[in-house]
Amino acid sequence: MVAMLKVRNISKSFGGVSVIRDLSLTVLPGEILGIIGPNGAGKSTLFKLIGGFLRVDCGQMNLLGLSLVRMAPYAICRAGIALTFQHQPPIRYFKVRDLLSLACMLGRSRKIADAGVIEELARALNIESVLDSDLAAIGHPQVKRVHLARAFLTKPKILFVDEIFAGQDAEDSRIICSWLLEARRSGLTIVLADHQIGYLAASCDKMAFLVAGSIDLTGPTEEVLNDSAVRQAYLL
Repeated sequence: MVAMLKVRNISKSFGGVSVIRDLSLTVLPGEILGIIGPNGAGKSTLFKLIGGFLRVDCGQMNLLGLSLVRMAPYAICRAGIALTFQHQPPIRYFKVRDLLSLACMLGRSRKIADAGVIEELARALNIESVLDSDLAAIGHPQVKRVHLARAFLTKPKILFVDEIFAGQDAEDSRIICSWLLEARRSGLTIVLADHQIGYLAASCDKMAFLVAGSIDLTGPTEEVLNDSAVRQAYLL
């Protein structure tokens, strides 16, 4: 099977401190890959490198053969990669509905969104009640789900989701799990980074264990979670 995304030997340092170290990763079409690891392991930095918000010091990143190195974030988005962030940048003076409409126009389709599509997605993610609210006026868990919808509406080939379960209650976490699985069934490839292992286990086909800026282990979800080194270093 041809890889959707290939990351090969990338590194990133800040002020002489190495955050990503000779990291390689392959994501296959149609899979949900979970990335786990302790705080500071480099998960969010990895996502920002792939999305073009940070530049790699060295190495290669390719989406279906297209090099992402030195591409701007907007160009990477239009190539088919969308991200949500662990800490969403504050966006003021935007209604939720307007943000979602804008995402459609800035994504791969570059078309004005159909109102029915936005409302259907909002119902699926339990954000319908805040569609006409200011983004700055809604709660943090809802903001995370709004940005999940925003990223999806750019029509990505691969969606990177950073700590979507943080702060969500049990019902909304179950809603997100169900939505992710349905999105995968529709053909979307998804990469999740999170500390909520139960929800990751329910969603992911495979997991990668990231520690000290490098991928230490990749494999089927159950195999990775039962690995003695992973359990000792992270789960126990």
